[in-house]
Amino acid sequence: MLFQPPHATVTVNPDGKTVSFQLKPGTNTMELTTEIFEYSVTVTPSPGQPLTANNSAYLVFFYQRNYSYEEECKDGRKIGPNPTVTDER
Repeated sequence: MLFQPPHATVTVNPDGKTVSFQLKPGTNTMELTTEIFEYSVTVTPSPGQPLTANNSAYLVFFYQRNYSYEEECKDGRKIGPNPTVTDER
């Protein structure tokens, strides 16, 4: 790894082809947006000289809240779009 993301640790798995992404303790997952890590890959063709490339990986986190904040509530009910109903008749 050339560069670790700020909220996680990335390690290369024993197969050498995949990585593991582990959040650091105490990370608030609701604050994650984009985590970036950089890695280097070297391939040696046969016959030939080793070829190395540096790469960046971007992990983008999207969250859809399934709760409401107090300021979104009125008289104990959530203010928002009305639910939709699908009629399969």
